[in-house]
Amino acid sequence: MSIRRAGELGLTAVVVWSIGSTAIGAERAAVTNVVEPSVIVRAAHAYSPAVRVAAGEVGAAEARRRQANGARLPTLDARAQAVRYSGLEPFEWNGMSLLGAIEDRMAVSVGVSVPLYTGGRLSAQARGAANARDAAEQTRRAVESDVTLQALTAYWTWSKTFHSQSALEASVARMERHATDVRNRREAGLATEHEMLAVEAALDGIRLRLEESRRGERESRAWIACLTGQDLPSASVPRPAEEGDSQALADEAGTIRAALARRSEVAARRSEWSAADHAAKAVRGDGRPQVALAARYEQAKPNLMNLPPRDTWQDDAFAGVTATWILFDGGVTRSRAAEARNRVLQARARCEQTEALVAFQVRQARIGVENARERIRVAERGAASARRSLRAATDLWQGGLARQVEVLDAHAQLTEAEFQVLAARTDAALARAALEHAVGNERE
Repeated sequence: MSIRRAGELGLTAVVVWSIGSTAIGAERAAVTNVVEPSVIVRAAHAYSPAVRVAAGEVGAAEARRRQANGARLPTLDARAQAVRYSGLEPFEWNGMSLLGAIEDRMAVSVGVSVPLYTGGRLSAQARGAANARDAAEQTRRAVESDVTLQALTAYWTWSKTFHSQSALEASVARMERHATDVRNRREAGLATEHEMLAVEAALDGIRLRLEESRRGERESRAWIACLTGQDLPSASVPRPAEEGDSQALADEAGTIRAALARRSEVAARRSEWSAADHAAKAVRGDGRPQVALAARYEQAKPNLMNLPPRDTWQDDAFAGVTATWILFDGGVTRSRAAEARNRVLQARARCEQTEALVAFQVRQARIGVENARERIRVAERGAASARRSLRAATDLWQGGLARQVEVLDAHAQLTEAEFQVLAARTDAALARAALEHAVGNERE
């Protein structure tokens, strides 16, 4: 079979067999544009404003990290000055000119300063900025993981509502034939008005379910358009869920440990905790002596460092060490340190809260997978029973021992059973996606 690309989402033309073909009466195949879940996930990642916001925060955090590292390096600066004064008078003493009226003054200089000791402030700021950058990156990954789960949830909801329509349409058709048969029997005096009303009520109920499924498909398409920023082509269809998930579940404690090691949210909260701790250390460093080395070379005309100044270019240079220690600042540094300590406590509490939430999500997702698998088994047993019931009703009817109504009822029961199998398989796919998200595994 040839494969072709179609649509903005990279749709693929493949053969899809209809769901519940036995209930419909004959197997049929149609070439349709099938959208794979990975296509929706990639489109959602590319469009998601939340991902772009998180990526921008990573860039900002990286810039702050470079700033913190740069503050530890020597600072080199260049200065230039050119001014003109008016109204100056020369300064003389005992008839000797000590300072002439030099109106044009110019100077150029180059200086360097090197921090020698900051009480650990700069190193703590650099490590804290690195932790903050790691936290931003992990947050970006967590946002991408959330977008993946949203896209998969939207996709499998679309698949469920789309493929359920085949079973419901077949059920409507069979119930319509059932209603026609009952109507004819009523006219012949073989059925009551009550039986006719009961069949029509059942038919209206199935039609309502079909309309709800169609509306659900439209809502799912709108949800996917919201996540990807583009509408699905009208001819596109989702693939049905697989028959079942036979992958064995790891033990709960091991799964929780794996989730705590893999989940980006946990890594982000831990990095934020470390960043807050280093920020507190940096604040404590502000209360310690600050020592720096400074040096400068200057050319000036006139050079006011020389007496008497002369209207000519002269140079000077200096090198020295400066030490600063704030002895009293009204309690500002002490208050900033108290604030930083509370930020550390907050970061630790957020980390513990995230770890507890991840453990709960893992337990909840495992229960969801187990329940979905059991639903599949129950639904498949129900479908098998419905098939046997249909065969038995057909044999009895062919032998004149059953009414046509009983055969049509058996067909409707089989259609409903097959719908339940499809719904259970789709819910199992959703449950598996939720578990992969809870554990921190990327899966499309």
